[in-house]
Amino acid sequence: MTKLQGILGGSAVLAVLALAGCSKNKAVVFAEEYADKTCACKDADCVKRVSEEMGKKAGEMKDARGSADDAKLVESAMKRGVDCAAKLAATGAGTDDKKEEKK
Repeated sequence: MTKLQGILGGSAVLAVLALAGCSKNKAVVFAEEYADKTCACKDADCVKRVSEEMGKKAGEMKDARGSADDAKLVESAMKRGVDCAAKLAATGAGTDDKKEEKK
């Protein structure tokens, strides 16, 4: 498994945690922050840092509650972040695998 595949897996875990029922103010903001930061990344190392940072913050969401509409907003934002990370993975931008191939 490549480093970026592991990161994408971690992103999926974040999405599940966020969808567990969260208040709009906390969870939606959290998910949008994740997506915005991930989509601003230009390489896999950045995605990894964002995933680690947001993973630490995800624990704050464990007791939050929200509506079905909130869950849809969270799901949409998390999907956007995961899609951005997947696009970087497809290009191989900043992955250790690509660096090793160039040697």
